[in-house]
Order: sequence, then C-alpha cells, then structure tokens
Amino acid sequence: MQCSGAIPEFSQELIEHIANFLWDEPVQLTQCSLVCAAWYHAAKRHLTSYMSATSDFAMKRLVYILTSKRNRKYRKALKHIKVGEKPSLRAFHMRLPGGALTAMESLEFSELDWTHSKLRFQPVFYQRLSYFVSVKTLYLRHCRLFCAEDLARVICALPNLDELNADSITIRQATHGGSLKQKITNYYQYRCKSPTLTELCFWKHGDAADLLAEPRMEPTAESVALHQDVLDVLSSCSTSIKSLRVSTTQFASFEQFRQFLDSFPQLHSLALEQEPEWEMPPPSTSAHLLATKLKDKNQVWEELHLFEMRSASVQRFIELFIAQHRRVRELELELLDWPTVALHSAVSRFTEKCGRTLHTFRLEIQTGRLAGFPEFKKPQVSRLNVL
Repeated sequence: MQCSGAIPEFSQELIEHIANFLWDEPVQLTQCSLVCAAWYHAAKRHLTSYMSATSDFAMKRLVYILTSKRNRKYRKALKHIKVGEKPSLRAFHMRLPGGALTAMESLEFSELDWTHSKLRFQPVFYQRLSYFVSVKTLYLRHCRLFCAEDLARVICALPNLDELNADSITIRQATHGGSLKQKITNYYQYRCKSPTLTELCFWKHGDAADLLAEPRMEPTAESVALHQDVLDVLSSCSTSIKSLRVSTTQFASFEQFRQFLDSFPQLHSLALEQEPEWEMPPPSTSAHLLATKLKDKNQVWEELHLFEMRSASVQRFIELFIAQHRRVRELELELLDWPTVALHSAVSRFTEKCGRTLHTFRLEIQTGRLAGFPEFKKPQVSRLNVL
C-alpha cells in the first residue's frame, strides 16, 4: 500500500489492527477514515449509525461508548438502537443516556420479557423512556408484556412517536372488568397528551403464541380476550393514523377487521397481508370495508396493497373499495394463484374508476408457490405507470 504525502506506510494488517483497537472511539475512527482509502475501509466496519445490544457485554460496550466525553459527536450521529434477548437488558433505560441521543430516530425492543411481577414496568421506566425525545419509530419484536395496558403506556411514554411496528407481541393477562378502551382513553386524559401516531404496522410470524392467536387454533376465552385487548389498544392509540399495514390473520372475523379499520378516520394508505382465515362477505350483501360514510364521494387514497392473497379475496377487497367510491394513486397486488376472470373484471372496473388518479399498478404472481407449475421459478411482475 502506498499513501501520498509524508504519511508513513503501514501494512493493511497493521491498519486493521489499529482500527480494531479503536472500536470504542468512533470519533477517532472517523478522523482515521479521512487519511486514505486503506484507513477508510478499515474504519468503516466500526462506524455505523445502528448499534445493537443483545448481550451484557454488548450493552456495557454501548454504554461505555455513549458516556465517553470523547464521543459527544457520535451521540449526535447515532440513529438506531436495538435492545434485547437477555433478561438483564430489561433495565436498559437505567444505563443508556436517552437525553443525550438527540439524533436517534428509532428504538427497537427484541425478545424481552417484562411479565414477572418484580420486573413489571415501574414509573421510572416510563420516565426514562420519555427522555428519548427524538425517537419517532418504535419496533417491538417478540416481546412479552404483562397486560395490554403496558403496551399503551410504552406508546405514550415516547413523546414524539410517529410510527409503531409490532411483531408477535404476547401478553400474560387479559384485562377484566370494564372497557379497556375507556381505561386507555382515561389514561391519555390523565397524561394530558395522546399519542400522535401516523403509521401503524403489526403482524405475526411463525407460531409465536398467545397474544394474537391465529384463527386456525382452537379458540379459548383467554386467547380471544387477549386478541381483542391488543386491538383495542392499537385502535385507541391515535386517531391521526394515515398509514396502516396489518396481517389479516390477526383478526377473528371480517366484522372485527372492519371495526378496527373504522377507528382511523384519516386513513389514506392500507396494506393487507396474507390470505384471510375468515369468510369474506358475499357480493350479494351490502357490506362495507369502512363503516365511516364519505363526505367526498371521490376520496383519493395514496396506496392500496394486497399481499399474499388468493384471487377471490383480492377480488372482494377491490369490490368493497369500488362500493365506497374510493380511488387510489398506487395499487399493488401479490397473488398466490392465477388471476381469475372475476378478478380481472374487478380490477378493470376499479382502474377505470380511478382514471388518471392511478399512476402505478403492480401485479405479482407467486408462481413458485403454485402447485402443478414447477417450471416457474421467478415471480411474474406487471407494471403500469400512468403519467
């Protein structure tokens, strides 16, 4: 390796060793990365706006970096922190300087269990969580809470939260006695501030257990209550939500799904995933996807996405949109089978109704999952762009 000027020449192995030694000095590493290409490639492996603490050692390392006076500039560059997996990390808020992380945009909790009576969220937890004033996106992945009310408190603790992503959350105990929605409303009134979420995304992967029990499982009183508790919290957390992405398997019936959607009067972007495990209303009925009556008969939505569904289900969702005089700017369909004639007719009527409002149409067929067509390996994609 050769470097210009009076800079001494070092072997790449030595440069890598020096960069590894400076793992806890991101500011110094940044300066090293400006020397030449060799130093840049050695330092960039340690320079990231994303930090993960999934073990005790990783948490100690992260705390050491963030509390060092020499790393004040790095605290203003960190964008995302992931905390999870180890029981001892449940008290992360006591160790991370949330008030000093002025540029952090998102926070992720992964595989944390807060159900034990001695480990339940204490007032100090919500107080320290409120120090993360710059956080706008919260990820909850495979976390276990004691009850759904704890979920509402976490959402409300982050003062500027804009987006919530929940994946396979579970709770230990259902709420009994009184309406949970009323309790959540009273809690927001007591706090004198309701969440101002604009984006909500929740789904479930694998066989994770008891919070949002899949409809194919044998229903029990507890699983139904837990399911409804979480839906009540999510539907009560904000009326300003404009973008919603959910899995249809999280709902026990079409009516429950419709009531949930109707909690968001400002909704303008909807993405539905997976084939519904409940019956769609037949075309002969006057069912509506949204109970709210439109003041504007030509209301325009930004997006409508239907993923991993069969043609019959996609057809019914589109027909429900047509029945309520809704138009969209972007339509995306991902089918599990070949499109039927009825779906083609429904899409034709819908695109005709949207007219020049529709500027993007995308169709994808997951042919790799179709029985009897092993020769197809790649998805077939069709795009229509209208300027």
